[in-house]
Amino acid sequence: MLIDSFAKLNSTSRNAISAAFVILVAIAMYDWIVAPHVAHLHAVQQYESVVAGLAKKNKILSSAVRIKKKNLEQLHEKFAQVQSTLFMANQAKEFFSDLQAISAQAGCTVHSLNLVTAGESSEGEPSNGACGIVTKSALLSVIGGYGNIVRLVEMLKAREQKVWMDSIRMASLDSFGSAQDRDGSGRLKCDMTITICTIQDKEA
Repeated sequence: MLIDSFAKLNSTSRNAISAAFVILVAIAMYDWIVAPHVAHLHAVQQYESVVAGLAKKNKILSSAVRIKKKNLEQLHEKFAQVQSTLFMANQAKEFFSDLQAISAQAGCTVHSLNLVTAGESSEGEPSNGACGIVTKSALLSVIGGYGNIVRLVEMLKAREQKVWMDSIRMASLDSFGSAQDRDGSGRLKCDMTITICTIQDKEA
């Protein structure tokens, strides 16, 4: 019936119907074949854009991590250098216990040795308790020649751990005469305040 009706139409109507049919087929083909591919390509483009953005962010983060790691390594090196100048708690005890022996090696006689409590420390010494670092001081009084006293100070300064001389005061001994020279032949009484810094042992 449709074929007969189509055959009875004039050429213009038949051409219009044919064109409409072709358009409908084209639309159907687009929806079935082309549209899915277009959507897939669009999704691929978005995925590539996201991946490129993530790669860029990853590169920036990696660079930042390398910089932070390098800075951390430098801080570790500096801390190790500083730590080597500090006393462990047991080393501090040994140091103060050895002051008499060290003085004897320098040719000085210890007149008195008094440890200073935290509240009696001099104002010029480093602060207590910073990053686990605590200062300890001692008042050392020795008797000896000028050269011997200088040698004692040099021996204390030459230690691997840092030793601060907060104050040094020398005076002549009346009992040995008032005229003193600095060639090591006379005898002097020297009072000095010695300060060291201690740090808690990691293992402890």
